[in-house]
Amino acid sequence: MYDVTNHWGRYDSKRIFRFIPWIGLGYAQHFETQDIPRSESPSLNAGILTAFRLGERVDFNIEVQGSLLNEQFNRVQMGKLSDGIVQLTAGLTFKLGKTDFEVIEPMDYALLNDLNNQINQLRAQNAELSKRPVSCPDCPEPAPVVVDKTQLEHVVMFRLNSYKIEKTQEINIHNTAQAVKDSGARLKVVGYADRNTGTAAYNMQLSEKRARAVAKELTDKYGIPSSQITIEWRGSEEQPFSVNDWNRVVIMRADR
Repeated sequence: MYDVTNHWGRYDSKRIFRFIPWIGLGYAQHFETQDIPRSESPSLNAGILTAFRLGERVDFNIEVQGSLLNEQFNRVQMGKLSDGIVQLTAGLTFKLGKTDFEVIEPMDYALLNDLNNQINQLRAQNAELSKRPVSCPDCPEPAPVVVDKTQLEHVVMFRLNSYKIEKTQEINIHNTAQAVKDSGARLKVVGYADRNTGTAAYNMQLSEKRARAVAKELTDKYGIPSSQITIEWRGSEEQPFSVNDWNRVVIMRADR
């Protein structure tokens, strides 16, 4: 089956009309009667289904279909290669259970590519550092690295309608945890949701779940004390980024 309408247009579960041609192979059998033996044949079937949406759970369908079978299927030899059958049917389709679906949107590939580039640059720097001598007696002692607490800020991106932390975002949580350990800074974890999806009340709950998921990973996986983390959630009322999809995010920053 080929749903022409939804293939060439954006998928819409509430679309009023759908046009669906189809083709397939089948098997047909004519049962034996008192005077006529049984007959059977493979069949080539094709048709066009049109669906009209009457409501959330009901569609009205009109379908025309044809079948090609062996010539002897109708038990009458007429010297033809095949027999043909054409049908026209009309009916109703009832949808049971859930009628909606969750749209899964891909992650921001530009963001992923940027993160991968940063990782590759760090690997190249490590490779260069590994070539240096282990010790340098004549070199002065390096000055201790001072971490600027005010510059501590990382983000964790989420998929649509999700608070599951993707593997691609783990590096940001790891970097944040390491910075907190090095600096001793207190951390604020703030959850957000995008404005173009869901209600304000639902988005507030979703942003809370996102913030708590990140805080839990910082504590359970990286050992950051929960007393050192402040958790907040802003729903979709506050949008930290101008691009809508970027606001499915948790921002981790130093709690000044």
